[in-house]
Amino acid sequence: MKRYADVQLATLVDVVPGGANWVHEIKFDGYRLLGFRLGQTVRLITRNGKDWTGSFPALSVALSGLGADEAVLDMEAVVLDGHGKSNFQSLQNALGEGGDSKSIVAFVFDLLYLNGKDLTPLPLLERKRKLETLLGKSKTLRYSSHVIGPGRRNVCEGM
Repeated sequence: MKRYADVQLATLVDVVPGGANWVHEIKFDGYRLLGFRLGQTVRLITRNGKDWTGSFPALSVALSGLGADEAVLDMEAVVLDGHGKSNFQSLQNALGEGGDSKSIVAFVFDLLYLNGKDLTPLPLLERKRKLETLLGKSKTLRYSSHVIGPGRRNVCEGM
């Protein structure tokens, strides 16, 4: 399986991109992870290369239950507040001593590898279609939707 060392990160810009062909995704406030499944082996790796599989047991179980023998998912682990917004302090509390790690979910926004095939050469929207099918109705590994179109309109309307 290919090594996926660098994930794409959100970049702060001064001007919202124009044009109709942009794909906009929600910026979550959590921990960025790559989820690896190879047979029965599951790993959750941070963007700094640390193995945090043990810190996210619910995500590990959900990853092992995917309908694929091999997969690499790009995701953000979060805890949602009462309004459905990600809350970093709540995530840190869930990971801390006495915290409830079962409250952690992940929004998955890309599928990099699936059953022996590197998907990164495929267009993003094609990978996202495959990802949405793979995740199905999972409540723990949630598909991160997107909006296509001019950035200014999407940002101003809150997507």
